Amino acid sequence: MFNKLFLLLFLPLKIFSQVIPQPNKVVIVILENHSYQQIIGNSAAPYINMLADSGALFSDYHALGYTSQPNYIKLFSGSDQGIINNAFPTGTPFTTPNLGSSLRDSGFTFKGYAEDLPYEGAIVSAWGYYLYEHTPWPNWQGLDSLQHQLDPSANVPFTYFPPDYDSLPTLSFVIPNAIHDMHNGSDPQRITDCDNWIQDTLSGYINWCKANNSLFILTFDEGNSATQNLVPLIIYGPSVVQGLYTDYHDHYGLLRTLEDMFSLGYIGNDSTAAVIDECWQPVSVPGNNNQFITVSVIPNPVSSSTGILINCTDKKKTNVKMVLKDSFGKKIKDFQIEIKNNKGQLRLDNSGFAKGIYFLSVFINNRFYKTEKIIFE
Repeated sequence: MFNKLFLLLFLPLKIFSQVIPQPNKVVIVILENHSYQQIIGNSAAPYINMLADSGALFSDYHALGYTSQPNYIKLFSGSDQGIINNAFPTGTPFTTPNLGSSLRDSGFTFKGYAEDLPYEGAIVSAWGYYLYEHTPWPNWQGLDSLQHQLDPSANVPFTYFPPDYDSLPTLSFVIPNAIHDMHNGSDPQRITDCDNWIQDTLSGYINWCKANNSLFILTFDEGNSATQNLVPLIIYGPSVVQGLYTDYHDHYGLLRTLEDMFSLGYIGNDSTAAVIDECWQPVSVPGNNNQFITVSVIPNPVSSSTGILINCTDKKKTNVKMVLKDSFGKKIKDFQIEIKNNKGQLRLDNSGFAKGIYFLSVFINNRFYKTEKIIFE
C-alpha cells in the first residue's frame, strides 16, 4: 500500500494557482461533433457518463470555432497554423512548436494512435474510416527535430496501443475512426457505438491509470452552434478530485494545462488561456511507513538566493532529487539530497540565471512527486 508524502512550497510574497501533479502517463481521446447537452446524462452513453461521475467533469468547456481540423490543430499547437477548414493541408510539414515536440525536447515521449491508419507514418487523407483531419500530429511529420518536426514513429495505428501500459509514451492521443468517434451515423446509435468502443478498448488502461498515477482525458473537437460550442471535458485519474467544475475553459486552456503538467514552455495562444487548476490533489507515492516530507522554498520570489529546506518525519535515509527547468522546459540545474535524521538543506543562488519563471520538479526515492513554480527577480 502506498504511503502519503506531502510536498508543500510556501510562497509568502505571491500566491499561485494550485500546482498540477505530473502523472506517469496521459491518454487523451478526442471525439466528434457533440455538445455537452447531447452526451452528459444521455442513457446512450452509460460508460462515458460513469467516467464523468467518477472523475472531474467540466460543464463550461468550449471548442474553438468550426470546423473539426482547426480545433485539433489548435489543441495540439496553440494555433490553427492557417488551417481554416477540413481540406488536406498544404505547406506541411509545419515547423512551428507543438505539444509533441515540446514533450520530446524536454525528455518525455509522445505518440498519436489513430484507428484505421494503414501503417506507421502514413500520410493519407482517408483510409477505411480514418480521417486525416482528426489527427493533427502528421502535419509536423518530418526528420528535422530542430524545426519541431516529429518522427514518423510518432504517427501509428491504434493497433500499436500496447497491452503493457507501462510501455506507453508519456502522453498520447487516441483517435477512434469515424464510426467510433460519433462522426458517422445518427444518434443515438453512434453515441452508443462510441461508448461501447471506449469501454471495450480503453477500460483496461482507464482502470490501470487509477492505481498508477496516470490520467485519462476525454473531450470533443467541437459541439454545435446552438450550445456555443460547449463540449464535455472529463479528466479521470488518482490526482483528480471528483466533482463538477463550472469555470470557463477551452482547448487552449487544456493545452496550457498539459504544458504546466510537464513544465513545458507555452506555445501560441495558450499562454493567455485559463489553466485548469481547480481539480487536482497530491498523489500518493511509495515511501517508508508513516513518512511525511515537506519541502519549503523561502523566499519565493527570489531576489538573490533562496533556501530549500526539507523535513522528513522518518529517520530512515530518503533520497530527494530536484530538477530546475526554465519556462521553455530546458534543464538548468539538478540537485541530489540525501535526508538523514529528518532534515536536509541547500541554498540556491540565482545570480547566474535570467529573471523569469522556473520550475522545480521533486523526485522522492526516484519517483516523481510534484513540480512547483519559482520566480527569479
